[in-house]
Amino acid sequence: MNALNSMASVVRITEPGFTVIGRYLADARGQVRVDVYRQGRRVFSEGVDATGVWELAAGDSAPKEGSEKGRQALLHGIEFNLIGLNRMASRGHRLALSSPPFEAGLYGLKLSLHDGFETRLFISPKNWQIVARRDERAYHVDLDPTVKRVESRFSDFRKSGGIVTPFRSQDIDLGTGKQVGESETISIDWNIATEALMARDAPALPAPQF
Repeated sequence: MNALNSMASVVRITEPGFTVIGRYLADARGQVRVDVYRQGRRVFSEGVDATGVWELAAGDSAPKEGSEKGRQALLHGIEFNLIGLNRMASRGHRLALSSPPFEAGLYGLKLSLHDGFETRLFISPKNWQIVARRDERAYHVDLDPTVKRVESRFSDFRKSGGIVTPFRSQDIDLGTGKQVGESETISIDWNIATEALMARDAPALPAPQF
């Protein structure tokens, strides 16, 4: 398969007190859109398009400008969800063996993004998949700017469109040991036409049916 350039996925997101459905669109050129649905209704959208970062709450008549920290978080998602390790250097990022190199029998890598954000990736020697990611970040940057040490644990690896990807992830606040979020992939497609759907004035797609 050629290099991945775009993706579209539908995920079920569970956090303490609620469950929502998210539709995620991303393009390697730096555009992304997230639409969030609850009980069949869109409750929030956000993204980065050709003109910048934006967000649209349910009931708002027009999108408003999003925050710079929100923009960074959305762009980081593109790198983590769409870009393979073999393409990181070409996008201005740096990879190095982390110290200590092993944890629980896993290989460790330190990934430094070009904007200064750092994360550690843990790779299983059994299947060479990234099974965990650990960094310091605000879990929902525009709702609570508190920086936490968060570990994302990936499992349920499946092949979809020729690409092996985790269909389940769990986010753990390492400061408390509590799970703060979980996501389950319902569907995922690669290298599809998404650009026209990601602009802030593009209407949200209907709520996913499954």
